[in-house]
Amino acid sequence: MGIIEEIYDMVNEETWMDEPFKILVPFPIMSAILRRSFYASVSVRKFYPNIYTLFVGESGCGKGVAIENTIENTIEAVDSSLLLSSVFTPEGLMKDMSRRTIGYGIVCNDEIGDMISSKKYMTGMNEVLIGLYNSDKSSYTKTLVKNKYSVIKPCLTVALGTQPDRLMQLYDEKLLTGGLIPRMIIAYGRKLPPKQVSIDKKRHNRILLKLMVLNEFVRSLGNEIPVGITEDAFKEMFDYVGSISQKEIDEDVSMMLHRVLDHIVKLSIIYSVDRWFWHDVACDIGDICDTCDSSERCDTEFLKNLAENYLKSTILSDDTHNTTHTHNTHHTHVTHLTDVTELISPLPPLIWGICDTWNTDNLVIDSSIVKKSVSQITKLVFGNLSYAKSCDVVTHDVTRDTHSGSSLFIKSLSEYRQNVHLAKVKNIISKLYASGQVSTVNGLPAIKRLNILRLSHLSSSRLKEIEDTLKESGMIDITVKDRTKYILLIDEGWKEQL
Repeated sequence: MGIIEEIYDMVNEETWMDEPFKILVPFPIMSAILRRSFYASVSVRKFYPNIYTLFVGESGCGKGVAIENTIENTIEAVDSSLLLSSVFTPEGLMKDMSRRTIGYGIVCNDEIGDMISSKKYMTGMNEVLIGLYNSDKSSYTKTLVKNKYSVIKPCLTVALGTQPDRLMQLYDEKLLTGGLIPRMIIAYGRKLPPKQVSIDKKRHNRILLKLMVLNEFVRSLGNEIPVGITEDAFKEMFDYVGSISQKEIDEDVSMMLHRVLDHIVKLSIIYSVDRWFWHDVACDIGDICDTCDSSERCDTEFLKNLAENYLKSTILSDDTHNTTHTHNTHHTHVTHLTDVTELISPLPPLIWGICDTWNTDNLVIDSSIVKKSVSQITKLVFGNLSYAKSCDVVTHDVTRDTHSGSSLFIKSLSEYRQNVHLAKVKNIISKLYASGQVSTVNGLPAIKRLNILRLSHLSSSRLKEIEDTLKESGMIDITVKDRTKYILLIDEGWKEQL
């Protein structure tokens, strides 16, 4: 079993997060650890495993559990140097990453509004994040204020969260522009009732140990390792992308369709390394926790030493650049590791040298890997639609194309946003009506438009779109009295909504 599946099983059994959150959680962890050490080439582009993820849901749905308790805490335990500040200005981010020998790291913050705002000192954040995501060059350079910053080999991963209303507000205020949202893999999570869970400490240790072994391995690589793509995998990718009608791929379509090829390739790189590493490089690491008797004092430092010792004991590089793996099936090295005082020193850097000392024949993206990636993206999209339905903002059925068993269609973001705002305004009007905050104008109950504008946090032009929709349906009318604009409630249906 790969580490992705193990992390999923852990959060599935030990939390009551919604399914889309559980699906997405393992990928930012793997993305951060893999850094820029692996890449896949598609046409003239090089793709790295860095991904941008966004967890969206109401308060109490588990965003903090996903981002802080699982992703951030795991990364901190494995390698705290991977963690970047959770709050920064564009200049602060570029300065932090430019100071690193290689510009990698992960940002974890359960409120995207801390990074994207209308404040003057936050100007340019969209451009910086997009530039760091896109860059497949040796460096990314950006001039901010009066200073010029250069990030060497950028590979930024982000795990962010927000509430649906806040996301829509950022979008309405044009703070999320230039294609940042399409570059994010987004999961919408519903608030689910608590369930009884059990914590498996030994499983936690096993997952941390495996991630530490992978992290030490990646740190010791000298060059970037190419991940091959089979012809069948190429066909699977482009058949999938081609199955999405080009008519739907415009400026307003859902983020999952904008850059779906990016998401497929990046997830496929993560899946392929996950499969290759545990099958061909560290195939016996999973048994160590079951063999070791040190569970009562198995802290993070002990696990790190265990990971370093494992790699030095079992993986050797010879002078002929042929791969030699020593699979110690008897785990003789485990016995002395139960005594912390006998642990060997940390691995020296670059112990394996250049990447061609490794047999990477099996490090490929094949059709089965692409299908797994596409399946996860499809699950996330339909999970997002389930969320929309639970909010009563989806007005038509989802159509699923069965081509390659994994195609999808999602309605445009503009329609989704319109329905969210419509539901919000109707709810505000009903609450104002119920609380008696109404006047009588022309013999009809009337609400000041300014009150709705203030409570909805919508722009005047966006509220006008909602008003036009309600007018067309015969529910309201607009009038002006004493220089004040009122919304007249001309439909008895408002009473029925109370």
